[in-house]
Amino acid sequence: MAKPRRFSGRLKIALDLLLAIFLVLLMSYRPTEHKLHEILGTVLVFGWLFHNWLNLAYWARLFQNRLKGRAYIFLALNLLLALALTVQTISGAIMSDFVFAFFKLKGGLALARQVHLAAGGWVFALAFVHFGLYLRKIWPLIFKRAGSNLALTRIWPKVIGLSLAIYGFLAFLKSDLWANMSFGSEYAFIDFSSPLAIIILKYLAMAWFMVMAGRFLDWLTFKLRPSSQG
Repeated sequence: MAKPRRFSGRLKIALDLLLAIFLVLLMSYRPTEHKLHEILGTVLVFGWLFHNWLNLAYWARLFQNRLKGRAYIFLALNLLLALALTVQTISGAIMSDFVFAFFKLKGGLALARQVHLAAGGWVFALAFVHFGLYLRKIWPLIFKRAGSNLALTRIWPKVIGLSLAIYGFLAFLKSDLWANMSFGSEYAFIDFSSPLAIIILKYLAMAWFMVMAGRFLDWLTFKLRPSSQG
């Protein structure tokens, strides 16, 4: 079996950050409207496929080594994310008026809309929790040039990160995101009363809250792992 090619960590990070931006814009909806929403959604799917192609080494290791402890959690999250994104893509294609207009069905639009809202919420949550699981490896690469600058690498990320996570948690509680994820909404309710910058900030904060949830899960499973796993 050919050994998967290794790619630069910075290329992977750049792609992940770009996909994260697309995901926030898609969830905010107002910055994209309908046609651009479909286009960005399609780009997001192909970007996710490219992300997995860049990480072929990870998938190859699954067939070469026995999974242990934490690896099961990482794999389960990846598979759930893949499932949610697949469902979101199919339901989006059914409703499409532009990119997948040829796939338009005569019926089932109401169910497709509800499923799309639910799957979109789960993709949003799982994608950023996934990002948080790998934050321990990504963070040093982002601040590699910061050296030992205490103010840059230790103080302000903690203060700003914690504040943003708390705001994101509160925003999540007040949003209709959980209603969408639990199939409690049949339509997307778009907020036209708040400034666009505030809407994007709320979704950025909710995304960061999910990232911190993933980081906590990573820390917890690392602490609880058997000593034999190193």
